[in-house]
Amino acid sequence: MKELKDMTISDVLKMPLFFENVKRQLTSLWNDREKARKDATRNNTRLRAHVIDRMHNTGHWEPGNFVILFAKVLNNVATGYSSSERAFIRAVGMIAFNITMQKLIDDEKARNNGNGDDK
Repeated sequence: MKELKDMTISDVLKMPLFFENVKRQLTSLWNDREKARKDATRNNTRLRAHVIDRMHNTGHWEPGNFVILFAKVLNNVATGYSSSERAFIRAVGMIAFNITMQKLIDDEKARNNGNGDDK
């Protein structure tokens, strides 16, 4: 594995760890959305449309497709989504990215200090 300082954003986006973090984020948000949908049905109210619904209907809510879309948003080439939708995609992706980076940093620190040399 490359050292962290030599990694690009693209390298991180291709990692299984990032994929798992995206999957965890998407699952959590979908569960929250489903809970809101059930609450709205129970209260006989209508739930407003959200980008999560649109992405789910187009298949972009699947982790693999979401990672591709997130990369396009980062490169400013995602078309077909409004600026607020792109901001939401960027926010969700960045949460997973930051969690991944923190894990990589922690692992690298543990490797570097694992030889008994506390720096």
